[in-house]
Amino acid sequence: MAIAIPSPTQNNVIIAKRTVES
Repeated sequence: MAIAIPSPTQNNVIIAKRTVES
């Protein structure tokens, strides 16, 4: 994860990853 831009898109990615993990 070289890209570290504070954006709502990143939040969506984190939420999606959490949903996939759960």
